[in-house]
Amino acid sequence: WGIYSGFELCEAAALPGREEYRDSEKYEIRPRDWTAPGNITAEIATLNRLRQAHPALQTHLGVTFYNAFNPKVLYYGKHVAGETILVAVNLDPHTSQECDFEIPLWEWSLPDSGALFVEDLLSGQHFVWHGKIQRLRLEPVAPYRLWRVCPAEAQRGTSAKTSRYPAPMRRSGKNAPTIRSGTRTRSSTSSTSNPSPMPTMTAWAISRA
Repeated sequence: WGIYSGFELCEAAALPGREEYRDSEKYEIRPRDWTAPGNITAEIATLNRLRQAHPALQTHLGVTFYNAFNPKVLYYGKHVAGETILVAVNLDPHTSQECDFEIPLWEWSLPDSGALFVEDLLSGQHFVWHGKIQRLRLEPVAPYRLWRVCPAEAQRGTSAKTSRYPAPMRRSGKNAPTIRSGTRTRSSTSSTSNPSPMPTMTAWAISRA
């Protein structure tokens, strides 16, 4: 993936009445201070490092969109080369957003009460999600999350740093599991359609990772 020069500073002003950036380098080279306040060079460097390290982030293939019960949160998975990475992005650059979201236990034929081992790719923390419905809060200063996941059973007796994450079982058609007694009754329908354009640079970069 690539970005226009100036996106590192979150430049987004448009030419009046045209779908073109006002400060693009189409007609001139514009010197910039890449350390100016509000820059996201560190975030871009982090995304580049993660993309280089994880095959699932190196292609547009293998994308499945999942349910996050807030229209301002984009949530999807990348399933490539035996690796599964889940991504959540806050589409609101000014306000914190939180929501319940579904972890796709059905991809591994796990029940709604199943568990996934999680590696937070941004913080390096490891933990376990129990149950299909989880809670998420995304702040404007940290508007996205990336998690590498696999069934918790696969991690027993294996180091989290050296384990190979088994690929989910990909099935055709709708993958909604049966809702079991005592679970929260929300749809598990996934979508593989393309998302609408995102209004923030961070969301744009993450979606193309």
